[in-house]
Amino acid sequence: MAKDEALQEALVALEGGHIDRAYGYIQDLLEQPEQEPMAWICQEYRAAFMGDLQWFDEVEFMQPPNDPERFRNIVPLYTSPPQRQPLSDEEIVEALIPVKATGDGYFLRIARAIEAAHGIGKKT
Repeated sequence: MAKDEALQEALVALEGGHIDRAYGYIQDLLEQPEQEPMAWICQEYRAAFMGDLQWFDEVEFMQPPNDPERFRNIVPLYTSPPQRQPLSDEEIVEALIPVKATGDGYFLRIARAIEAAHGIGKKT
């Protein structure tokens, strides 16, 4: 099941009060294997026209650049975003402290707080 589809199903389950089912969808997402980068984008310091040294944007496919004097701003590239790790107990508590614990939409507010802690969800 795709990530967005699984998250949507988890939200529907939470809204319906089916916490165990939502937990199952989320657990399935977290158990997906971590991906390896397919390439690295970076800037390389090298000679330009007429021998001047300048920074050039590059893509490295074989291995990550490892010379800090020659490469900078190294970012791994994936075929899809890497899977996030589960939140620690402390991170969960911190994310849920501002959540209003009563009223309609309580489970949805919990889900949105967890999404925000993972850096996903709607940007406001």
